[in-house]
Amino acid sequence: MKLACLTLTSLVRLTASYLTISNWCIIVKKLYFNGVVMKMKILFDETYTSNDGKRTSRNIWYGDADITVDGEYGKNINLNEDFMDNLCEIIKNDLSKNAANKPTETNWYIYGSGVTQDTIGDNIRPTIMVRERSDEFLTNFNISDHDFAINIDAILLFKADFEKRLASN
Repeated sequence: MKLACLTLTSLVRLTASYLTISNWCIIVKKLYFNGVVMKMKILFDETYTSNDGKRTSRNIWYGDADITVDGEYGKNINLNEDFMDNLCEIIKNDLSKNAANKPTETNWYIYGSGVTQDTIGDNIRPTIMVRERSDEFLTNFNISDHDFAINIDAILLFKADFEKRLASN
């Protein structure tokens, strides 16, 4: 079943399809950047309430984010303007879904589709985490030691710009 398309820009189109697998409903968001399909799927979308009922936390897990590229010495995290635009639109759209019954905070966990190895051979999956609470955004990035050595300055710039962009929406 197709959902309505939302035009982000002339280059970016977001569509979502529902696939039901073993009683789980998985939403696949297909993202088009200059004709290239990038997809992420919602793994889980759950809301938790504190025991005293005063706090609610909505948590949304996305998988298969295409955020790595092959580099000279292995996979590198690749964060660009198009990806930032896409994330901002997804977050804005997710927030609008609970406008009437807004949770105390909303958290996003965006898992990259690829893994890279660190120096001791462990597989590291890049992950972007975002929290919105009281209209303030906090982001955190889990990266490999390789990405730290090669890309930390670009990652920190992306992180700062991403937080500013989220706060301005």
